[in-house]
Parts: sequence; structure tokens; C-alpha cells
Amino acid sequence: MTTTYQMFSPSAKCDYQFKFDENGVIVGFEIMGVNKFNEEKTQELFSGVPKTIAQLKDFAKRNKRELVEIKPDLSFTAFWNKYGYKVGKLKQTEDLWNKLSEKNKNMAMDYIDKQKAHLAMKGTATPYASSYLNGQYWLASLK
Repeated sequence: MTTTYQMFSPSAKCDYQFKFDENGVIVGFEIMGVNKFNEEKTQELFSGVPKTIAQLKDFAKRNKRELVEIKPDLSFTAFWNKYGYKVGKLKQTEDLWNKLSEKNKNMAMDYIDKQKAHLAMKGTATPYASSYLNGQYWLASLK
């Protein structure tokens, strides 16, 4: 489950987005908009990116920056669109989705891309979305 934060940079006049794993360690950083810095300033920026959520929150507080947590879209529509293999019983799949906890919805959404890559590598067929949810494939991957 990833956690995403966004913060506006007055000097760059754009937003920065930070993604952290379930342990609060950074796994992604993105400049949202046009990077107006030269190469040297960009390298300096990347070297100074906070490595943990705690460091990011401390940085925002010290520099009086607004830090916004971006909540993921955990709607069934978002899941259905991301899963992409729109075959099977829609209502049954939606009911299964709605029964999941928020944590499991996050994990299920995060695992979809990993599953697609794994299936493509093995040349295996994609399971129905209802099978994915029923079998809690994202949990099986943790074993």
C-alpha cells in the first residue's frame, strides 16, 4: 500500500509528488508540471528529496509548506478500469469489491500492475476480476 503526498514549490512554481511504501520509505518522486530548474539545480533537488514520511513532514513544517495527502480512488469503477479484463459477472465482482477492507482494496489496486507483468512474462491468461478478488491474489504474492 503506497501513500502519496503533494507539495507546492514556490521556487519551481510547480507541485512535487512523493510516494512512500507501507514502511514510510520513499519509492517515487515526481515533478508535477514543467521543471524550470537547470540540470545542476535538478540534481540538487533530487539529492535532497526526503527519504521518509517523517522527513517530508518535518521539511514541510520547517519551510511552512502545505503538504496534502492524496487519497487513492478506491471506487469499484477505478478498480474495474485498472484491472482492464472486463469479462465475467459485473455485479458479483462489484459485491466482492465492496466487501473488502480499505487496506485490501489498496493492496488489490497496487498489485494489479505486478500481476499483469507476471502473467505477461509467463504467457498465462488473465483471471476474471471476480477470481482475482475471491482468491485475494495480492495476499498470495506475500507468501
